[in-house]
Amino acid sequence: MTLIMQGRNNICEGNDVRMILEELINELLEKLEKLQKRTGVKDLEAKKCSNFDKQGCFLRTRLDKFGEFSVEQIRAEEIREMAEASLSIKTSSESDESLVSNRNNNILRRNMERLSKGVLFERMAEEYGLMASSGNSSKRIDYSDSSPSSTQRSDKEKMSGEPRVCSGHCKAIVRRIVEQVRAETEQWSQMQDMLGQVRDEMEELQKCRDYWEDRALDSDCQIRSLKSAVKEWRQKAHSSEAKASELQARMFVLHEEIERLRNERERKTVRGRNTSQANQEARNETEKRILMCDLKENRCANDDGCKAQPCTATGLLPRRSPLRELGNM
Repeated sequence: MTLIMQGRNNICEGNDVRMILEELINELLEKLEKLQKRTGVKDLEAKKCSNFDKQGCFLRTRLDKFGEFSVEQIRAEEIREMAEASLSIKTSSESDESLVSNRNNNILRRNMERLSKGVLFERMAEEYGLMASSGNSSKRIDYSDSSPSSTQRSDKEKMSGEPRVCSGHCKAIVRRIVEQVRAETEQWSQMQDMLGQVRDEMEELQKCRDYWEDRALDSDCQIRSLKSAVKEWRQKAHSSEAKASELQARMFVLHEEIERLRNERERKTVRGRNTSQANQEARNETEKRILMCDLKENRCANDDGCKAQPCTATGLLPRRSPLRELGNM
């Protein structure tokens, strides 16, 4: 039972089912061989019995011969309790039936726990290993003819030493165990099929994951290349902006120089005009002065001639104001 539980746990954990089953089969075969070797010497008389019922009677009479406080009696009691709990035989009264069924259920639960731990299984294997390995490999001894009663009654029956024959209940129990084993094997096969399906689905998921991981890596590479291109264009834009700012600064400086030169040229033109006008006025004034001097000289000459005539005639010279002469000019 412990091996079966361990195998089931390993299968549930996701290990290789074929390897686990092979290991379990090998371990069970080794244990069966050991049990056959151990019980080969002790149970020579039981080997001579060819019938399953005869073997059960022989072993029961052998167990009844032991004392009250012997280990074999305790083992036989545990086996009997387990058989009574598994069969749940009806009693004469209905009131006793409910009590016995509850007691049998408790005993069965306790004994199944012992079986899960492997203690009771080893004891049963030591006592009945020969029958477990003979003919039908899944047969099992059960003493179910005795009705479920108290412990004192069972002790009395043991002390009396009456031989009892297994009346087919053992075969029913073995049949049940075989059915359970078949059901468990079917469940294991179904679990194996389910594990195969899960494995196939996991492989498909792995393939899908690999595909999408490759796609993600490709897209990541493309994104990185695009980011590098964007960075290069940003650097180019920054450099072009710096050049544009430098050109704007130079244009501003050139514009200021052009304005300064234009202002200087306008000033020079204005100064040239002013100097030309001043020179023209100076020239005009000099020319006027020269003309006035010439006119004065001419008038003086004319005045001298006129004065000579009246003097000659009358002897007196007429006076003329010089301003009047200039005004005529």
